[in-house]
Amino acid sequence: MATKKSNKKTLALLVFIAAVMMSASAASAGDKAGNYFVRGFGSQPCERYLAERKAASPAYLFFREWANGYITAYSQFGAETYDAAADFDLDAISGVVATFCDGNKKVNFASAVYVVTRELHKYRIESQSPVASIEAGKGKIHVFEETVRRVQQTLKQQGLYKGAVDGKFGKGTATAISTYQKKKKLPETGVPDRRTLLAIYQDWK
Repeated sequence: MATKKSNKKTLALLVFIAAVMMSASAASAGDKAGNYFVRGFGSQPCERYLAERKAASPAYLFFREWANGYITAYSQFGAETYDAAADFDLDAISGVVATFCDGNKKVNFASAVYVVTRELHKYRIESQSPVASIEAGKGKIHVFEETVRRVQQTLKQQGLYKGAVDGKFGKGTATAISTYQKKKKLPETGVPDRRTLLAIYQDWK
């Protein structure tokens, strides 16, 4: 379970997304007048989401799963979209939604998730990609090979990676990631963990 300190650091890395979202308008869709009916926890105001998140209540888990379902639907119906979240995990996405909600407490949760998903659109995985299973300490992390390719591409542009940009995770990629993490003052894990991916996506072009 993440600590409060690590959560703060994660949210700090998400500023590059949140800054854009703070001024974004709510979703426009629905009938001719732009009205549409929101079901379930999506209809609740952001201020309730923030309260349930702070309390780590069972209701917070329902909010998270509502967002997960929305993103899955976006992946299904969005043009050229395989994964709308681009390997950002649910903890990271929940943090971004909270950042938006902090400045838009009266907006409903559905609109907040919409804004986050639209902002993540430029980072989406466009086509089906194999999943890479990478040893990480005593466990493993699973990311798309397309994500590994983006990591390699970014680190190569920075002169940290010398190998092929092929999405295959190996010793060269791990060494380059460790060097990047040291440069960014992140834990030197040598793997594309959540905090590292958040930082790399700020540099990815």
